[in-house]
Amino acid sequence: RAAGWRVRALAPVHYAGQTAPMADLGALARAERLAVVEDACHAVGSVDRVPGGAAIPVGACAESALTVFSFHPVKTIAAGEGGAVTGNDPALMARVRGLCNHGMLRAAQHGDPGFADPEAAFDADGTPNPWYYEMPEPGFNHRLSDIHAALALSQIRRLDAFVERRRRLMALYAERLAPLAPLVEPPAAVPWCDPAWHLCAVRIDFAAAGRSRARVMAALRADGIGSQVHYIPVHRQPFWRRRYGEADLPGAMAHYGRTLSLPLFPNMADADVDRVAAALEWALTGAIS
Repeated sequence: RAAGWRVRALAPVHYAGQTAPMADLGALARAERLAVVEDACHAVGSVDRVPGGAAIPVGACAESALTVFSFHPVKTIAAGEGGAVTGNDPALMARVRGLCNHGMLRAAQHGDPGFADPEAAFDADGTPNPWYYEMPEPGFNHRLSDIHAALALSQIRRLDAFVERRRRLMALYAERLAPLAPLVEPPAAVPWCDPAWHLCAVRIDFAAAGRSRARVMAALRADGIGSQVHYIPVHRQPFWRRRYGEADLPGAMAHYGRTLSLPLFPNMADADVDRVAAALEWALTGAIS
């Protein structure tokens, strides 16, 4: 489907905390000689299950060159802003660290990445000179601040508890929303992943309910419950339409037409799930059973 384009990389998105089929994508990438960068902004703490039952944490880069995480305030680990990149190739990771730090490479941090002036980079005994750096290419100021990094580290220590609570809440949503089927369907679980759920993105047949999504969201909001749509398909955005023209992606549009994200955060009480489900039932049917 990419005829006429030079495809060089795959960027699978682990939507809502469930991973893409990385074993299949890794095999495809090797066959086509493509780089793979995992978008794990939703999947901090998710785990892949490979044949035989082995657990591979997202970020181990078993099938990719790099994995990118987000520490935005609503993510599983909240640092206020920013994120992290993981990888297994020392040279590639050295380049990542350099690019996010103005393009500067330091021997004390990166070893010897092939300095143009090694005599200036190292002392006579081979010890890295602590002040020395080189800029082989321009970079960016994309580092976490010390304050954000400290907050992220404190959150990492609580990651297991956050993930377990999110899984518990999703199980409660599945139980409480079951009576609303087929009008409302919880996210379908993929078999190869133990997700750290980031979103509770349910599918709703708004046409069958006779209610627009805007009307349902307004009814929830009137009851003090926030909801959101994740996401408007990228190919419908003006920039991409101007750059690539009109694209026919019926799967993306079908998901967009029915999706609605319900509240999901670790501090939710079990009773909050009951309240959200009851409010959604009222918004869709006008009666609480």
